[in-house]
Amino acid sequence: MPLPMPDSLLQPCLAPEYRVKNYGDYPGYVAELLAVIEQCNERLLGIRNIERLR
Repeated sequence: MPLPMPDSLLQPCLAPEYRVKNYGDYPGYVAELLAVIEQCNERLLGIRNIERLR
């Protein structure tokens, strides 16, 4: 029987709210975006690992 795919791995990766009001706000926003990308990559790795076990 194949392993079920956890719903947590299939959730959309949402970008943080764009709250940049001036140039100095960009580094923080970019850091938030990079964190979201890292989380998405971890989800994809989880999906790949499950697919290998199927």
